[in-house]
Amino acid sequence: MEDRQGGDGHGGAGMVIPSKLRGDDPSRKSSLIWLHGLGDTAQGWASAMPMFQVPYMRFVLPTASSRHVRVAGPFPVPAWSDILDLDENAPEDREGFLGSVQRIQSIIDGEIASGVLPSRIAVGGFSQGGAVALSVMMRSRVTLGAFIGASTWLPLRDSYPAELSEANQKTPLLVLHGDRDGVVSPRWGQMSADFVKSSCGVSDVTVKIYRGMDHSACPEEFVDIGNFLRKAIPE
Repeated sequence: MEDRQGGDGHGGAGMVIPSKLRGDDPSRKSSLIWLHGLGDTAQGWASAMPMFQVPYMRFVLPTASSRHVRVAGPFPVPAWSDILDLDENAPEDREGFLGSVQRIQSIIDGEIASGVLPSRIAVGGFSQGGAVALSVMMRSRVTLGAFIGASTWLPLRDSYPAELSEANQKTPLLVLHGDRDGVVSPRWGQMSADFVKSSCGVSDVTVKIYRGMDHSACPEEFVDIGNFLRKAIPE
């Protein structure tokens, strides 16, 4: 596989997979910031990045800090926030989610400082990582190129539209879910997609449901992500 660089490229844990882009034209640089799920690390998604078939993109894969998560047992695990319960009405770890949003925003700012145009940066993630990605979409003051939420939900919905930034209302969003997901209900994913359209003014939302897929990923999903990225941020 491609050369991998340790760290998220901006002072945090994770991994960076450089792009295969040829030439020095800064306007062609692009980045995908991809966030893993609860208990995983950047390494867990590194092998999936080439399957998106966007070799011109730089992949930035941060690893979340380890913390105690109430639903995950007594030992610390990599997590973007605490999860108090898997019930849709359970209280949420606002401080944890917003801290992770701030970290991803700092990575976005670092990518822009390195010469990547904001319109050529995508942010996506799986499960809890996707929840952070959707939160970045709602809160970032920077208009980015694309967002992806896989097997996920939008947390802290009660804080919108009061805390909504309008910067990404026209940015395309791809929401993906398996119809047999027993961890994050596909209903949560659909409700989140409907909510960002109806209550947050996001106008370009695509929802894909995969028959027979549980809380995981599949080749068809990777193809759809690649097609979405190539359309939103062409080479």
